[in-house]
Amino acid sequence: MAAFIGAILLSPLPIMRMKHKAIGSATLGDYDEALRISRKWLRGETYGPKFQGWIMLMAGRYSEALELLKYAAFDEKGHPLPKSLYLYYYAIALMGEERYSEAQTLLEAAVIVPQNNEDGLRFILAECLLSQHEKPDRALDLVEEVRAKLEHF
Repeated sequence: MAAFIGAILLSPLPIMRMKHKAIGSATLGDYDEALRISRKWLRGETYGPKFQGWIMLMAGRYSEALELLKYAAFDEKGHPLPKSLYLYYYAIALMGEERYSEAQTLLEAAVIVPQNNEDGLRFILAECLLSQHEKPDRALDLVEEVRAKLEHF
């Protein structure tokens, strides 16, 4: 019985190790290895397609990233999930595909929702606006909001 309980308690450790190995491979630019690990070891809801989407984003394979991230960035009715980190990644992939207006729409919706990633959203929205040569004053305001917030720390 103790061996059974021990096995249950220790079973997440190999998965976490493989996750760290996949992240390390992606960080070092070995995206194929990161994908191989992910597809073999990390197939669940937490580390499945959306994790592979993050790897594809890191690899600059934006169209593949969009396909994999879609299910974590939008609900079953196709509405964006503004608090989802994967919506942020999805918007970055859209920008990589030079689909700036689509990214802007998603980012504008996300920045009005209080969340942990507010600063990152503001910066990426500013970059999106500037990439379109659109609303440079709004882009500057977004960056200034983040800067002012950081000065209070």
